[in-house]
Amino acid sequence: MKKIIISFFCLMFLPALSSARTVIGSLSWETTPRTEVKDRNATAVYTETRELSVKGLDFDRLRTVISLDNNSEKKEMGIVIRYAFRLQLKNEESGETFWEVPYQADELRVPVVKAGITRDVKILPFKLREQFKRLQKTGFVPVALKIEVMISPRKNVSEDGRITESVIPVKYEAAPEKKRMINIHGIGHRKKSGVAEQQASSEGKKSPVETESSAGTETVKVSTVSENVSAEK
Repeated sequence: MKKIIISFFCLMFLPALSSARTVIGSLSWETTPRTEVKDRNATAVYTETRELSVKGLDFDRLRTVISLDNNSEKKEMGIVIRYAFRLQLKNEESGETFWEVPYQADELRVPVVKAGITRDVKILPFKLREQFKRLQKTGFVPVALKIEVMISPRKNVSEDGRITESVIPVKYEAAPEKKRMINIHGIGHRKKSGVAEQQASSEGKKSPVETESSAGTETVKVSTVSENVSAEK
């Protein structure tokens, strides 16, 4: 009898517990050109993309859009989204690819997702430029970027549809090496000045400080000679 009563109450309260349930409807990637905006109040226009083009350290601003769907009859409050970014690398010599461990992992809080609506959350992959800079001249190049997303688990809420991931290919091109310019005129001037200094030293020319000290010594010597001459007289 007790089991029947417990089962009855579970059937009554289970719909109420699972009625407020938000899932991750979709993940998408968007970019906007890196241009200097004169008007700081201007809003950047993002467009959906399926590939990230990178040349050296130059690439468009990238963000991930997470669509949260609440198809239930109740709002869900205090949602915590946990996410991580990781890069797929390729060995330029062997062509082998592998996924690195996440270089950025964080979480954000969504106060509420009302019933029957879809709410978009934007996430920026910070430190992506630092990762590309770190990989320069290592023999490895990035070929893809992945984001792993999950809604933090809750009691009596199924995890179906609350964990997902998305990958965007990376088209990487190394920046051309800058040629080092040699100032031939500057080198010639330094050489000439060096030769002039050597000639000056060979001719017995002295610096102003040495000349002053020599003049002082000569003055002392002259005064000494004159004293000796007067003494002999």
